[in-house]
Amino acid sequence: MKTIPEFMTKISGYFGGFQNQTVADMVANELRYIKPSDYDSLFRQIAMTLPAAYKTDYKAIVEAIKILKLEQLTESGAERVCKVCGTVDYTSGVCSLCKYDGGVKDGTPEEYRAFWENWKNGDYPRFNIAGIMASLESKAVEK
Repeated sequence: MKTIPEFMTKISGYFGGFQNQTVADMVANELRYIKPSDYDSLFRQIAMTLPAAYKTDYKAIVEAIKILKLEQLTESGAERVCKVCGTVDYTSGVCSLCKYDGGVKDGTPEEYRAFWENWKNGDYPRFNIAGIMASLESKAVEK
């Protein structure tokens, strides 16, 4: 399942619908705060823990999300495209593929894209720790 209507149709088919339209609307709204890739596992968790004769309610959805420890989005249904690699993500944090943070520490998308291309080609950053080790050694000798 990749969309809220698909999830709602499947859960209604399994449990025979919702108690009323308000419950269905609340469930649909809650689904907007989780990634579409988690819909299958959420349905599976609900189907495993509740009898088929049960009418699905809002509480059951929230509890299943907590049990599965699903990442909840800060903005409902927010789809973001990474400025570096173009990966579509549903979070407001670090890109799941290239790990671009988008913040000040990773630099501009152009700078990070150059680093990312080099990384994919096997050109990993190397640190010359000789200076660091010499500094540490001199501090250890002083004491």
